[in-house]
Amino acid sequence: MLAATRRLAIDRVTVEVVSAFDAADLPSILLKGVSIARWLYPRGGRSYRDTDLLVPAHRFAEAEAILGDLGFTPRSGFTDRDVDPERTARAYGRAQGPGPVDVVDLHVNLPHLDRSDDELWQLLYSHSEVIALGAAGVRVLDHIGLALHIALHAVHHEFEFHTSEDLRRAIGSLTIEEWGEVCGLARQLDVVDVVAFALRHDAAGAVIADRLELAERPMDDTCYWPKFAPPGAEALTKLRSAHTPREVMALVRERVLPTARKVRHYYRLGPAQPRRALVVAYLRWWGHVIASLWPAVRYVTRPLAHRGRTADSRDG
Repeated sequence: MLAATRRLAIDRVTVEVVSAFDAADLPSILLKGVSIARWLYPRGGRSYRDTDLLVPAHRFAEAEAILGDLGFTPRSGFTDRDVDPERTARAYGRAQGPGPVDVVDLHVNLPHLDRSDDELWQLLYSHSEVIALGAAGVRVLDHIGLALHIALHAVHHEFEFHTSEDLRRAIGSLTIEEWGEVCGLARQLDVVDVVAFALRHDAAGAVIADRLELAERPMDDTCYWPKFAPPGAEALTKLRSAHTPREVMALVRERVLPTARKVRHYYRLGPAQPRRALVVAYLRWWGHVIASLWPAVRYVTRPLAHRGRTADSRDG
């Protein structure tokens, strides 16, 4: 009952925000959430914690302003980005009394994709549809786009939490022809190998992968560097493989003492930025290195075969 009440509250937030965007003629696509719940869990049982909205990158500032008018403020840090934490998504929160905080994640891209924001928007918009949610119409990914997102999300989270169950249900809900369309979209985004890897995590999915003649990669993490590994994991893997003290020192120096040019590029500092901005950027870099150290160690030292877990309700 509590989970159902929470889902209704999140859906109301979604309708409120999307309606405000629509009033400003600002298009958006709802990622995951109610779209997965309705398609794959028609009898219930799929919870979610927040509202994930993809918007065109060139209108991101406008979307931020609308959220501000609705009482949302940026939460600390950015989400879902290995290489540039400020590029893919930012979380916004709004407290409403003693209950849970309303959370909206505003995306301009998806984690680890090499395609530009504009290209991704055009591709996903072409695989979207409008559903009724409350008194509003909300644009969501169609089943082809959503299946792709589910596959990428499962690999990104190492098949933990609810992602493995989402993937299993998606595999059983699409025909072989539809999975061919999913792979066609994945090829446009250069992630077809990742979709194949996700399908082969499930016995029924492996049959689909074979029928679609998708290449079978060795079960080796390095096949997916740097797209689907935690920040710092690739560097740790290289460090373990270093043969000489000189190689070790070079790798440590690259990670701990990057060049000013690299830091400026990473945090998008223009040449006119004052020197103190570079100092702050270095502090942010070192904070990011420290924060990512344990997840990277955990990822590198855990065997891939142990990564499949039963689904639970964490993460929306």
